[in-house]
This record gives sequence, structure tokens and C-alpha cells, in this order.
Amino acid sequence: MMNLIKIIVFLVFCITSSLFSQPVVEWEDNFRDSSGNEYYIDMAFDSGGNIYAVGKSSTRNGDIFLVKYSQTGTKLWVRKYDNSGSTETPKRVFYDVSGYVYVVGITQSGTQKVLTLKYNSSGSLVWANTYSPGLPYTDFVSVCSAFMYAGRIYILSDIRDTYFQKCVLYKINSTGTFSSAVFGPASRNNTPNDITLDNIGNIYVTYYTDAIPSNSSYVSKYSNSLVLLWSRAINDTVNPVLFSRKIALNSLNQVIVSGSTPHDASYRNGRLFAGCFNASDGSLSWYKRFTPIDSLMPIVNDMKIDKSNSIILGGYYVIGRTGNKKGMLAVYKHSGSLIRYNIIDSLDVVQSIAVDSISNIYAAGFTNRYNTVHKYNPSGILRWRAVTSQNPFMYKILFAKPDIFYTCGRDRFSPTYKFYFVKFKLNPGSSSPLGEKGIAESKSFRLDDNYPNPFNPSTTIKFALPVGGVTTLKVYDIAGKEVASLVETDLEAGYHEVNFNASELSSGVYFYRLTSGSFTDVKKMMLVK
Repeated sequence: MMNLIKIIVFLVFCITSSLFSQPVVEWEDNFRDSSGNEYYIDMAFDSGGNIYAVGKSSTRNGDIFLVKYSQTGTKLWVRKYDNSGSTETPKRVFYDVSGYVYVVGITQSGTQKVLTLKYNSSGSLVWANTYSPGLPYTDFVSVCSAFMYAGRIYILSDIRDTYFQKCVLYKINSTGTFSSAVFGPASRNNTPNDITLDNIGNIYVTYYTDAIPSNSSYVSKYSNSLVLLWSRAINDTVNPVLFSRKIALNSLNQVIVSGSTPHDASYRNGRLFAGCFNASDGSLSWYKRFTPIDSLMPIVNDMKIDKSNSIILGGYYVIGRTGNKKGMLAVYKHSGSLIRYNIIDSLDVVQSIAVDSISNIYAAGFTNRYNTVHKYNPSGILRWRAVTSQNPFMYKILFAKPDIFYTCGRDRFSPTYKFYFVKFKLNPGSSSPLGEKGIAESKSFRLDDNYPNPFNPSTTIKFALPVGGVTTLKVYDIAGKEVASLVETDLEAGYHEVNFNASELSSGVYFYRLTSGSFTDVKKMMLVK
């Protein structure tokens, strides 16, 4: 009996140690150009697992740095974009399956414009273009967000005419040519915030405007050809001043918008809000606001949707009149009810979050106490804090594989900041990451059975690609007629997951077919209403 008790105690110890043990730093890199304050702001992976990190060197004019790292931390090349006499600031970096790297940002020389750079995998600059809708718009303000889909880049920014600020949506193809759409209520200042796309290329944006009598936030849907399909105001009768920040799609064909609203005219007290809209017609499903603690003003920096369609918000609270900050995580059910919130004493700012397949949350940001990444379990309990040799501000966290993640930003040891990048390895048996794409290994093509099956009205289809390439996933009825095209684009190697919403179809048997290169497979599913 005593031996049995010892064995049980040992097993509990092992399990507990595994849950709470920290990730290992495999390698880290920090370096400085001779020019001064520098920081990374975004990163992307290629199909071979190399990493592209983009950042800014704060010289007198400001330059863009693009660095390609190998998986072992070797700098394969460093490229500096310096347009003499102008100031450049990057926002996003993307890698496409054709082997090119794109950097999106702004350039300023008198007036500001959207800047896009295209590099090949060897680091040679293919083209550098600036964009503006033209007159009567004379000055550009900032790039708010960008998204890449099917080899094209979609950029949400703002533009200014003589008197007012408008939103502008750019669509840029691989040759650098572009189209654009300007929008927002007339004779008002409009501030765009975030953009996302669905799996057939429709574009969803959120922005707010200083329309009288109060600031209002909007969510709008555009077709892939930049035609407005619908636009909806987000209304709050109690707190009419709404500042939307992030937008995302869930697997229920719904658009989620989140942000904050001040509680009083001082803008020091505030509430979180989230709204849910039907992606097809823009009808409101629900709207919720939440006041965690009085005298705190919440700011949302990132939002993710987990496998159960719960909504995770990451950011920080500004505390009263002191201006001090504390990190924040909030989790909502897909129906809008609040599950929990965490105010994080050991992170002053949550800048970026990631979610794995069992709803663990990984939060990266800034603190002055060396804890750069936190992991919380689905119940909101802190499992570990990752520690590095530096004291960095982490702008981004991104998983490459279930057990590998990277963070990038800047260090804080020296009087001036350095570029900083770190690779972490988790314990074996970690859950698969969701959200932004990393590189997951697959040795063969595979099309899985959809789940659930039978279904009503949504089901999930998963498949694996050992190599990247042009891929299609289409749905057919029993007569062989195509009823839906779920994927029709270049995809990276790895595991992929697509939601199929059949709310507009009748009950019956349907078939879905995956084609990638020479591989084709077909499976059957049943819709029961």
C-alpha cells in the first residue's frame, strides 16, 4: 500500500512539474545598427521554417530593417531600406508561397504615403511602391492594419483631404499595381482600426468616426473587388462613445468586433465592449459591454477566437489619474457572456496573444520584471512565466509548431533600444496553436472526415499538405453541382482547418473535394436540418 501511495505521489509530481515548468530559450538575438533606438514589430515564416522579422531603426530619418533568420538563429541576411530624405516605419511582414516577402508600412517626406516593399527569398528588392488614392486627398496619416490573401495584400489606412480624415482600403497585387476604396461618413474624421478576410476573399473592416452627437464605431463588409456589401453602426445607448479596435471571424459565420468605451467625459474610466454580427447580411447577433473595475480605462491590443469560438481580448488598463498600466486578458463565450477577466500585475501591457487547441492563452508584452510571456490555462490560472536574459518589450508572439514559438520586439537594458528576437521550446505534448499561421509538419497529403457529421448548419473540415501550392476545397451536391468553394488559393505546407456553413442549403448528402497539385480526395457529409 505504501509503495502504491509513493507511486501516485510521484506521478502527481511529474504531471504538476510538466504543467508548471517554463519553456526553454533555444536562442535569442539582439543587435543594433549604429543609428540608435531599434525594435522589431512583426514576423512571418516561410515554408522551410525560416523567420522574417521586420523592424525600425530610429535614425534621424528612420529606416526599415528586414532580417531573415534560420531555425537555429543564424542571420541569413539583413536588409535595410533607406529612402534618403524620408522616414519609413513598417507595420506588417508577409511571406507568400511563391517565395516572396512583402513589407507594409508608411513613408514620409513632406506628406505620408502607404509603402509596400517586395523582396525575393535571397533578400533582393524586387520593387518598392507608394500608394495614395489621389486628389482631393493630399496627405496620408497611418497604416492601421494589413492582411494577405491569395497572393494579394489588403491594407487599411486613413487619408486626409483639406479638412477631414477618411478611411481607405487598398488591394495590391504581386506586381505592385493597386485599386482602392475611400469610405467613412462625410464631413467627419474617421479612424480605421482593423481588417480581416474570409476564405473566399470578402473583406471586413472596423473603424470609428467623430460623428455628432458622439463617436460611433462601424463594421463594414466589402467584396474582393472592393464593392461595399453592407455597413453597420455599433450602437450603445448607455455609452454612445465607442472606439473599436479589433475584428475577427469565427467558425459560425459571424464577425466579432471589440474595443472600449469611456464611462465619463474624463476618458479615464471605461468599459470593454464586443459586438457580434452575421457575416452574410451584417445583422446584429449580440452586443455586450463589461466594467471590470471602476477608474480603469481598457485598451484592446489583440483579439483571438479559440476552437470553441470563445473570444479572447488582450491589452491593458490605464489606472485612474496615475497613468500606470496593468496587463489585461478577457474571455467571452461565443454568445457574448463574460467567462472571466485577468488583470495581470506582472505584465504592464499585453501586446500580442496566441491560443492553442485546448484554449490555453499565451500573452506577450512588456513588464519591468523580466517576465515576457505568460501562459494561462482555460480556467484563467497562470501556468508559467517565460524568462529571458533581457528585459524586453515583446510586440508579437507567433507559434511555428505546437512546441515552438517566437517573440520579437526590443530589449530594455541599454540607454537605447536594440532589435530583439527569441525562440522558445515548450515541453513535449503541447497543444497545437490556433490563429495566425505557423509551420506545422506533415509528411503526406490528407483529407480528414468533417466534424461534426451529420451537422447543422456548420461543420469543420481539416486537411494536411506536405508541400505548399495552389489548393482548392469545394463542396458538391449529390447531383455533382458545385454549391460552395471554401478554398481556392495558394496555401503553405502544414495543417489547415476550414469552416463550412451550410445555412443556405437544404438537408441532404454533400461531397467535399480537396485538390492540391496531383493530389485529390473526396469525402461525404450529411446536412440534417
